[in-house]
Amino acid sequence: MSLGLAVFSLPTHVARCVTDFLFNPLQGADANRISNWIPAQVDASLPGAGSTLASLLGSAEPVLDPAQPLHQIALLPKASLTSLARRIALDTLNWALRQVVRREDLERLDTLVTQQDWNHVYEAAATQPTAQRRLGDVQILIDDLPRVGWHLLEQVCESAPRPVGLRLLLKCPSVEPPRLVAAESADGWVIDRVTGSYRSWVTAEHPDWEASLRTLASVRRR
Repeated sequence: MSLGLAVFSLPTHVARCVTDFLFNPLQGADANRISNWIPAQVDASLPGAGSTLASLLGSAEPVLDPAQPLHQIALLPKASLTSLARRIALDTLNWALRQVVRREDLERLDTLVTQQDWNHVYEAAATQPTAQRRLGDVQILIDDLPRVGWHLLEQVCESAPRPVGLRLLLKCPSVEPPRLVAAESADGWVIDRVTGSYRSWVTAEHPDWEASLRTLASVRRR
């Protein structure tokens, strides 16, 4: 069964994400990323611009596998992707967050890390033994927390089929490379980190999302 027909088996909000992903990648796309793909003569605000961009990115339908975690991540709407990026950052910098103990440093993190976040940090396994690495200036952590998740999501785009990876990349804002993960950029490590965070995040936040996409994958094979 074609993916277009299989979409009708999905809950409405999931079906909308899939159809936008395939045919209107402008939905949820970062403005700066769009400017790199939409030709100057095409008005991105016009209805036809989404299909123009989809053509430029290449058809995703033949290569999209809704059962694959990276593909499921690429299908997420922007708001959910933002939430996932935050979780990836917390998990990746778990080792650094555990080293913040001074009250003045904790107060500086108040706008970035909630009590629920701290609970998650200490309930999860440490991502790196703190004895092997020291944080140093907490300002580096403050700078990197908003960047790390998006940075790693951008890196995994290259591991997906090109039409899928480009659509995910369009949703990711451009960020400066974080300093605290510069030495940990091997492809395998990045994919494991992103998919590991995704699995725990989606189970807790959107349990119907993964189930719906696996159903889509099974319906499509019929």
